[in-house]
Amino acid sequence: MRKPFNRTLYNNNDKIARKIGKAIAKVMGYKAIDNEDKYGIDLLLSYINTPEFSLGVMGMECEIKQHWQDGKFPFDTIQIPERKSKWAVVGNFFMVANGPLTQGLILGGSVVGRSPLKEVPNKYVPKGEKFFQVSVAAALFYTLDQKFTAHTARNCTP
Repeated sequence: MRKPFNRTLYNNNDKIARKIGKAIAKVMGYKAIDNEDKYGIDLLLSYINTPEFSLGVMGMECEIKQHWQDGKFPFDTIQIPERKSKWAVVGNFFMVANGPLTQGLILGGSVVGRSPLKEVPNKYVPKGEKFFQVSVAAALFYTLDQKFTAHTARNCTP
């Protein structure tokens, strides 16, 4: 079972998550644009100093986890829904921002794809939805200022 599309959650989170994803991508050395394919990965990436997409298409899937407030990420693993597995490949990234929008993290797509799956009951799908369980040690963390400019990548100390 998978979480059905929720228009309210999408409207409340999508634009700001993409904006944060673009800011972090810039710090990582990428130019990011919105993917026009509404069923595709959120952002398309290219290296800043190369002709656009000359090295192929890379992407970034962006989300906000409201249960992560300030400070250290509160769990040993970062859960990425199995329904996003088609993007869990080399060349793609997953960006997760915290609820107050003061921090973000990046996971490599192949790291997500190699992580174990576990069924996790949650408020949207009480039974049957699976999530990749990605070690928090695999993430790069960024701080965000009030204009959503990303700063300082650091590895997490679990």
